[in-house]
Amino acid sequence: MTQRYKISDQLEMGIRFLDLRLGYDTHDCPSGLGLYNNEVNQMFMNEDVYLNQSFLSVLTSIDAFLNDNPSEMVILLIHQVHSSLDLIDFWGMVTAEVADGGFSSERIVDYDPTKDTKLPLLSECRNKLLFMSTQHTYGFEGFTFSWPSNTSGYSKLVGNLNCHVQDMSKWDCFVPDDKSGYVNQLIDQCRSVPKSNQPENIFINFTSAYDICSDRGFIAASMNTSTVNYLSDKATNRNPCGIIVMDFAGDLEGIPVDFVRLLISINFNKE
Repeated sequence: MTQRYKISDQLEMGIRFLDLRLGYDTHDCPSGLGLYNNEVNQMFMNEDVYLNQSFLSVLTSIDAFLNDNPSEMVILLIHQVHSSLDLIDFWGMVTAEVADGGFSSERIVDYDPTKDTKLPLLSECRNKLLFMSTQHTYGFEGFTFSWPSNTSGYSKLVGNLNCHVQDMSKWDCFVPDDKSGYVNQLIDQCRSVPKSNQPENIFINFTSAYDICSDRGFIAASMNTSTVNYLSDKATNRNPCGIIVMDFAGDLEGIPVDFVRLLISINFNKE
């Protein structure tokens, strides 16, 4: 959500995975849950910054998009930040706002890796939301996968699903290739899995990062470009590359490539 693009614009670009940090603060968002992002302030301290957008407005945009494109689906990774609600109350608010946003229980993907042996087929997810969270509690409809902060690579068996993530969030402007290397490493790990085993694995690869000395937009353009170049160099490998989570998805350093469409063409290649 560290974007200059509206939710509707991101969906039209082809983005189907949204990383949402939700908080409850009636001063910021009197109507309910609001969206936040963690930023470094002038005192070089991290703080949650309200993005002037409600969770309900995001859901309304997603609902409108799916009504126009009923063959699509959207994954929401939700974290609670900037509020003191216990997780049961928080997910109660999430559930209520999801319903108010146009999503009945029939439009929520019913998936539990502790019971289901494989990820649901795309045909089972059309016109629906799939929820993920790093925080588990009673009443959460979706699946939970948590990982250490600032991890260069982490794998965990969650029920019947092998979950893999790279989320090295701290950017080092002196050795930027470190982050690129971690991104590329998880891409290679994903592509080494035979397609027949892909439904038993999920790979989540964050290209986004932050640094007190660098603008997020600059970091995004650098990382997006690096990832495009790596995928282009590996063009003969048509195995899926996993879920790539990025900031400013349309930003590249002078390369006339649609990054999102490139990822879609790789992940949905039928060869």
